[in-house]
Amino acid sequence: MILRVTITGFAIFTLLFGWLNESNVIILSVIIFILGTCVGIVPALLSTIISKRFEHIKGKVLGVFNFVRYIGMTVGALLIGIISQPLVAFYFTTITIMLIVIFLYIKIVDFQLKYAK
Repeated sequence: MILRVTITGFAIFTLLFGWLNESNVIILSVIIFILGTCVGIVPALLSTIISKRFEHIKGKVLGVFNFVRYIGMTVGALLIGIISQPLVAFYFTTITIMLIVIFLYIKIVDFQLKYAK
């Protein structure tokens, strides 16, 4: 439950950051604080969930998880450097909508697999 709330909050505040990045410094500071909190909570939750689910191969799974996570951090930093500044709000909105669509697709497929008999 807390993972869903955190990821949903992260998507919402990322969208707000994209829309309000040029408005008020105080609002921007609050949004960045909340995003930082979400960024700190999610990896710890995911590591805990993964280590409890795959106890017999915990080391391998956490190694792959951290590898993918740090590759994503590297690619994300490179992409942010490539993206031009005038279209920041558009990019944040597009990425947020894509993440929401992917999340909803996964949830629908999971629901269908769970309750389709």
